[in-house]
Amino acid sequence: MHDGKPLHHIADDHQRAALIRLAVHKAVDQARGDFFHVLLVEGLDDDSLTLFAREEWDSFARHVTFDYPRYAQTLFFRAYRSAYRAHLSRLANGEPASTSELVAAIEEEIGLGSVATG
Repeated sequence: MHDGKPLHHIADDHQRAALIRLAVHKAVDQARGDFFHVLLVEGLDDDSLTLFAREEWDSFARHVTFDYPRYAQTLFFRAYRSAYRAHLSRLANGEPASTSELVAAIEEEIGLGSVATG
């Protein structure tokens, strides 16, 4: 425990994968809302997307502490942005969206492909 919050280790495959899954799920929700409710086919601009990712990170970070918080935050933001854009593109193209496939693709893109099998 650190500051009353559980300490997560970024080197732990399961804790890191959980961080990525959370970012992907939050980004998918945001993309779905943007696409279906306001028809933002091109999505949010980078500044707006960063603002939403930061809000989700801040909410998450109130409950968990990472041993390398800046790296964890960078990883979260990167996964969030990639998932948002990929999911929005799939929605715009009428392709079925699988969150688990998206998580695996993001992990592979980030260079953590082995986490998906671990």
